Amino acid sequence: MNKKIFTILLFTGSLCLFGQGQLNGSWYLESGYQTDKHENYFEQGLDVNFRNGNWLVGAKFEQFDPAKPQSLMNEDQGLWHKYVSYKSEKLHVRLGSFYTTFGRGLTLKAYDLQTIGLDRRIQGILVEYDQKYMKVKALGGKIYGTDRNTENPIKGVEWTFKPFSFFNFGGSQVQTEMQYSSETMWSSVFGELNFSFMNLYGEHAFDGEFSSSFMNIFGESASDREDAGTADYVAVNFFLGSISILGEWKDYEQFGKSDNVVLYNDPPTMVQEHRFILWNRHGYVLNAWDEVGFSVKLDTPVAEDGILTMQHNHTELHSDFPVFEESYAILEWEFEKLESAVIAGVQEDFSYQHKNLGFEFLFPMGNYHIGFIVEAQRRESIWVDSFDESQALTFDFTFNPNHILSLIAEHTTADDSDNQEWVGLKYGSRWGKNFECSVFLGSRRKGKICAGGVCVYTPEFEGFEVAGKYRFGS
Repeated sequence: MNKKIFTILLFTGSLCLFGQGQLNGSWYLESGYQTDKHENYFEQGLDVNFRNGNWLVGAKFEQFDPAKPQSLMNEDQGLWHKYVSYKSEKLHVRLGSFYTTFGRGLTLKAYDLQTIGLDRRIQGILVEYDQKYMKVKALGGKIYGTDRNTENPIKGVEWTFKPFSFFNFGGSQVQTEMQYSSETMWSSVFGELNFSFMNLYGEHAFDGEFSSSFMNIFGESASDREDAGTADYVAVNFFLGSISILGEWKDYEQFGKSDNVVLYNDPPTMVQEHRFILWNRHGYVLNAWDEVGFSVKLDTPVAEDGILTMQHNHTELHSDFPVFEESYAILEWEFEKLESAVIAGVQEDFSYQHKNLGFEFLFPMGNYHIGFIVEAQRRESIWVDSFDESQALTFDFTFNPNHILSLIAEHTTADDSDNQEWVGLKYGSRWGKNFECSVFLGSRRKGKICAGGVCVYTPEFEGFEVAGKYRFGS
């Protein structure tokens, strides 16, 4: 057994023996073999925590050899997460590794997305104090890059005033040091209104110190420089009975806060992430350096058991050059025991237009459940007279609540790959409450995998994968 895994188990086990509390954790393993490249890959992690009253102690060990194809990691291993936390009704103090977000992520968003191997942790101290009329969040330490090892110092504070139940406002400030700048600082102000019929949120972020930009009326502030960046985001949601209308607007200019692999912020993309294979392969990539756009979304009931969702979003550069646009409608309904959905829409970037159509059905057959998703996509070039078509099928057969067998097939007429057909078979199962596993055998098409506006490229895959996860607790 790895020495670091043994150390975690020994430490948390000792806490259980000498104190009263609750031990929880999970261990996961994923391994595969690509037959076309004759390569193995391997990933595992052990996450353990011990809770006693208001106290929480935990650690997480991860190992990649190398990371799975869509991961941002290279071959590595480490005890990257270890922490001690105290949390009462009003006060939360955490020492060690943590994630947090200021506002809507315009100034700071430290988070992880395991599906693409993204980990943007902060190592240091986080203090949060929340009472009736005010909330303060302060942090200090080091923020780490996507390689888990590169680090930059960071200090930050966010404050929110809540004078009324329907209104709050506040601001944030982040300070760091980058490779080509000895001291870097940016700030934001935000406000929110909440009523039974409406919610309104707005945030403005800018380069420079909060106090110098808003309190110093003499001289030029940092945010007045020509090279200073800004970011604006507004969201308004109307509730008209059972109908919901969401409108969003964004304007990001020179506000992608990053230093090589160290990433600080992630403003809202305003783009929906779908559960359909072909839709997500052409997801939108956030560019906080230069983009402006809007989004409108409607959710409304249809008949007695149906829900209709429609959304249109548009993003362009400040030079008016269109970058991404998407319009779609989803109709979901239930008829007796049949659950179904149909989606149709268009995605367009600066190179291609993608016309999409998809159907999803789930219905019981005695003790079994059958579900399938059928997708079709036509890709047309914006610049030349050419097109290609793709189809995807996902068929699920659940022969009891804990066992599911899936067939995933895809075909295309595009010539950007050596293959034009991909077929995979996946079996997933859950044993009791604590253990789950899956096995995949077959091939998978290359393309992007996107989450939260961050995308990674996945190469062609042919082979098998095995994954398992075990949860334990006292």
